[in-house]
Amino acid sequence: MAGLAVGQVLAVMGPKAQLEYGLTEALDIHSPPLPAFSVGTWTIGAAIHFSHKPLSYTVDDIIYGVLNDARINDIFKRYNVTLSPPELR
Repeated sequence: MAGLAVGQVLAVMGPKAQLEYGLTEALDIHSPPLPAFSVGTWTIGAAIHFSHKPLSYTVDDIIYGVLNDARINDIFKRYNVTLSPPELR
């Protein structure tokens, strides 16, 4: 974002929170269509080998817990970035 702000690059791409953290008064974020990409949005997740199912369930419970209490919200507010949690199933 620093390079974008001083004209060293014409565009940047990355996680929305990281881009928001680097915003200046002169910059803005937009999400153009990505026709060459087979997927236009991604949900970040955790991959755990199937032989570690108990660990997988523990990680799922922790992620579910922090998405449903104030901890994640507080972190995002501290850095002045937007929280866009995935839809919980």
